[in-house]
Amino acid sequence: RSLARSKGFRIVVLSWFCDLFAVGTIGAMLPYYVGYVLLDPQGGNVDDVNERTWVMGLMALAAMGGGPVAMPIWIRLVKRFGKYKIWIAYSFWNSLTCPFFVLCGHNKMAAYFVAFLNGTAVGGQFIVESTNNDLMTYDEMLYGDSMAGFFVAICTFLPKIVLVASLSMPLAFMAAAGYVPMKCPPVNGAIPDNCEELAPEPQTAMVKNFMLITFCIIPTLATVLGSILKCYYPINNPDEQLMKVLAATEQHKRGLAATDPITGALIGPLCISRLPLNDPKRKPMLALAHFSVGDLRRFNVILFNLGISLSLTHLAVAYLGIPTYT
Repeated sequence: RSLARSKGFRIVVLSWFCDLFAVGTIGAMLPYYVGYVLLDPQGGNVDDVNERTWVMGLMALAAMGGGPVAMPIWIRLVKRFGKYKIWIAYSFWNSLTCPFFVLCGHNKMAAYFVAFLNGTAVGGQFIVESTNNDLMTYDEMLYGDSMAGFFVAICTFLPKIVLVASLSMPLAFMAAAGYVPMKCPPVNGAIPDNCEELAPEPQTAMVKNFMLITFCIIPTLATVLGSILKCYYPINNPDEQLMKVLAATEQHKRGLAATDPITGALIGPLCISRLPLNDPKRKPMLALAHFSVGDLRRFNVILFNLGISLSLTHLAVAYLGIPTYT
């Protein structure tokens, strides 16, 4: 709630929801896209599982190779056009590579090439980390202490929430669409009840289209939405704005008011920043720094009511003559 007061944090978190939903959906549907759309098994052949594993491994290898190859390119682009613009371009590029899988058909080499293109976005991940650091620096200027710990905790916890939904929902809808699970291969014309290896079964056109849309189109729409949200990120000129943010932080440390370089508002000196590190008041003030005035007032009312309740309890005990010792 404290971090949510920051417009930049709200935008980053909402865009994370979109990006992580796309990642989870791709991760859930990748085996089905490869096993049933790219390879198109005819049923009864356990070797189809081994071929799917090999193809998925080669696609992962191609994607991992795209990251290191593209990283120098992303670095040069950041130096040439600035971090904010390339961050937006990186987000859109991350969105636009997935739809190319629709054009691959049953061509495995084309799928490897698209996977390589998809991996080139990984080479620009450092841009995301740098942008998050800018946001934490700005938040420290606003409130006088660093919320990096809270920020990292949210970065760790948020993916778990989103990935649970994005990994489970596509599979549930796919089952409702009529997905045929793997079965034992026929032996002498009959399908046994038990076997050591299962074979993929042919799927209907509706199920294949669902796999293709869920693997290629839905993640693209989610990441495009996240990219549009990032266009409203307030730190849109970080090279200049961050220098002013650091200067404003130094002003606060000297007990002086400073102008917020993002909003232009005049922010008064933060009392926490004027306290020495060994001052006993610093720790409780840091603990309360990110609570709003309304939060503190409600907390004060709770303590007041608790104090009245305890006082009335003591009066009742004294009036009734109940001993309070043994």
